[in-house]
Amino acid sequence: MNQQSTLAPRANDQIATFKYPHTISDQQPSKYLNATMTVPTNPALHPFSFDQWYPLFRRHTFRSVIVDLPANFVEYLSADGIALPEDEVLYSYHGDVDTDALADNLAQTSLDGPHHSDEDNDDDSDDEEVADAPVFPELESAIHAAIAQLGGAVFPKLNWSAPRDAAWINLGGTLRCQRFSDILLLLKASDFAAYDLSQATDRRVLVLRKWIDLHPAKEFRCWVRNGRMFAISQRDTTHFYPFLVTEQDALARILVAFIATTVVPKFPVQTFCIDMYLSRADNEPFIIDINPSTTTTDALLFTHAELDTLPENAVTVRVVESETAAAQSAPVFAAHRIPHDVVELSQGLTVAEFAEQWQKQVAEASVGLGG
Repeated sequence: MNQQSTLAPRANDQIATFKYPHTISDQQPSKYLNATMTVPTNPALHPFSFDQWYPLFRRHTFRSVIVDLPANFVEYLSADGIALPEDEVLYSYHGDVDTDALADNLAQTSLDGPHHSDEDNDDDSDDEEVADAPVFPELESAIHAAIAQLGGAVFPKLNWSAPRDAAWINLGGTLRCQRFSDILLLLKASDFAAYDLSQATDRRVLVLRKWIDLHPAKEFRCWVRNGRMFAISQRDTTHFYPFLVTEQDALARILVAFIATTVVPKFPVQTFCIDMYLSRADNEPFIIDINPSTTTTDALLFTHAELDTLPENAVTVRVVESETAAAQSAPVFAAHRIPHDVVELSQGLTVAEFAEQWQKQVAEASVGLGG
């Protein structure tokens, strides 16, 4: 069961200050695509593109660098398969790891490993084609410069979406990136990024945001309709934080006041969804992201039907109120980690029932293949 309360707004605006960094542009000649990919942005999505709202609220969010993406890199991201640049390792390491020695060991292992005859190589080439590794030297230099500018670690996103569904593939299970290849791996593995790339826009950007260890208990999703905030949900729905149950009204008042006095007067759309963070020390509000208030944005502890019917003259707040309720929530983005047919098959089944049903389907598939 989730805790819910309703309250009215009270003025309490708080401000954070950050310097707005410069924009890095890259016009690398296209290897993947010769034509430019400039198309009109969907008017409904345009205000929610990061490069549109960040200048409005740069003093109230985390420091970021916007990198313009060349058409050939966009084409690479949209293509099937993951081929990282030849000079990039798959993962980054902490500073106390001797990566030069590690690279030397890997190279020596390759030299000392099993060798194949030209005849074997010819056979292999008949069966499969090896994709060329991508090369984006100017873009890579711009991204590494931005990472250094932001303190050595960032989390990436595109115009609208961060690759949060692919965090499991990164070391530590987060979006923390220190290298160009870290960013490539996340973007190539993300369904969210793929959906973002399918949206029309006249400016395709990569956003690098300074990495900060946020306390997930202090992240909230807020809904605004006709310029009035009417719903707040705890963003981390898989954990129970006792203090949220007792402090939810006070925290909600801070969010209501900030959005009413700082966001609504500047943002060109009056109905939207905004993700907020309250600092650990003094509950200072920071904007994480601003999204359209549609079914593509997760309703978290609400349903979309509920959000459509909640009144605008009060704010409904929901938080996870027990360990039992938290345990009943599915892991975030679990459906993106395993095949979709497995997710569909498992709905509503116990472990034993799922195992039995899975074995049955495997057997039926084997018969269909003549096995």
